[in-house]
Amino acid sequence: MMTLNDLPAPPPGKTGWPWTEAPAPFPAAQPDGTPWPRVTVVTPSYNQAAFIEETARSVLLQGYPNLEYFVVDGGSADGSVEIIERYTGCLAWWVSEPDGGQSDAINKGFARATGDIIAWLNSDDVYLPDAIPGSVKYLLEHPEVDLVYGDVVYTDVNGNPLGTFLSEPFNLKRLVTDFCSIPQPSVFLRRAVLDAVGPLRADFHYSLDLEWWVRIASHGYRLAYVPVKRAKYRLHGESKTIAADLRFRDEDKKIKDFFFAQPDLMPEQRAWQQEAYSNEAIYRGRSLAQAGDRKAGLKWLWRGLWMAPLRPRTALVLLMMIDAVTGLNLRELALHLRNRLARLAEGR
Repeated sequence: MMTLNDLPAPPPGKTGWPWTEAPAPFPAAQPDGTPWPRVTVVTPSYNQAAFIEETARSVLLQGYPNLEYFVVDGGSADGSVEIIERYTGCLAWWVSEPDGGQSDAINKGFARATGDIIAWLNSDDVYLPDAIPGSVKYLLEHPEVDLVYGDVVYTDVNGNPLGTFLSEPFNLKRLVTDFCSIPQPSVFLRRAVLDAVGPLRADFHYSLDLEWWVRIASHGYRLAYVPVKRAKYRLHGESKTIAADLRFRDEDKKIKDFFFAQPDLMPEQRAWQQEAYSNEAIYRGRSLAQAGDRKAGLKWLWRGLWMAPLRPRTALVLLMMIDAVTGLNLRELALHLRNRLARLAEGR
């Protein structure tokens, strides 16, 4: 296992986790003397020199005694390779060469993985201390669970906390019909799942994690939530979550098409279809309106509104429709007024 003394010195001015602080090393073996299961973590990276070192250190300094860590770089030209080379002695394997995108890079690592437990951590995200040991202990204590996930902390480009994504116990309906409730940086799964279900779809570049979760769940594997913060998820101008919302919508539609095309769905799962496509239309409409195409946004919002029976979110959809037509952000205004009234009621 790696310690601070085993890693290159941090850049000047960098302090705290994972620069100058690290948790106590994990016990070398389990209480009965057997080795801990091997964990393989893959980091895909491309032109992420500003973040890759912090990511790598957060993996290497987990204090876990049986870690296999790969970095798969897509041929960066921004100084990333020079940073990775400094850590060569700490990595089980790394490469820098052109690839087919994030999914392809992760799959390269998966193909080499020898771990009993598998994870990937993107090169702009950071593990929190105990992410790996805590997840391993949970999977050992719960042999019926195949994939475990937790919560993540949202940060800005400099790593300052913005809030916490509090997930929830696994709910396949929510995953298929509404949004991805599984924060990818917090996920650890058994190697047997990868072997049975297969790797990520190389043609998915935005919703690659959601597609995998749905596929894994559709094969009958059990996913479990632990309410513990496992990682930091960095939001910045180049992150795909912000930059490509409409492309997410296209891939989300393909995921729904796949799920509802399965011939062996239970009747209650088949009944989710109308709600799933209604929500897909609503989110597409919002994305189009936010991108400046108000006419198309209004069309999709209207379609989503009438694809499903009246439900509590109807008022929210109507606000989105008004926003699409007028350019006003009434939804944000309504939230602001609600918060202001709450503060006035508290005398602030």
